[in-house]
Amino acid sequence: MRLSIATWLVFFALSPVLPADEARDRLIVETVLKLDSFDYVASSEKVKQAIGRYLAKDVGSEEYFQLVERFRIREQVPALVKLASAAKPNARAANLFVAIGGEDVIAKALSGAGDKTPLLLMSLGAVNNLKSVTALEQLLLGKDLLLSRSSAKALGGSPAGQLRLLELAESDSLPA
Repeated sequence: MRLSIATWLVFFALSPVLPADEARDRLIVETVLKLDSFDYVASSEKVKQAIGRYLAKDVGSEEYFQLVERFRIREQVPALVKLASAAKPNARAANLFVAIGGEDVIAKALSGAGDKTPLLLMSLGAVNNLKSVTALEQLLLGKDLLLSRSSAKALGGSPAGQLRLLELAESDSLPA
């Protein structure tokens, strides 16, 4: 009798006698990547946990970004925000957390970034979409001078942000 990949995945994910180790997590991840119809949201908690452990081991790697992007894993948003707030701007992490979480995640990330806010703004500035540009514009027009300057610099990081800066300058709405 020949078992399908999906059957093996269910067996390994639900088997209580096998320890949750890296090899099993890797097998589960490799299996779900081969399944065109895999639905992360509808999958079992054990499969999600295996994928989560696997991702936690390789945060920031190419494979990490591919998995999070393919399955839109909301549980990875805090890790993506942390990556986007690192010393080196990470537009890919910012783009993913914006795509997965939207405006609510941007607002929450900015409110909790603390002294890393300028770094997060630079990563957000490289995201070329309306959500990130709108969030940066609100900070630019706000009362906090440091955030306003950081937002202006960040807006220059994407074509959509540059266009918005020009529109604000033309309408004399750009703060001094």
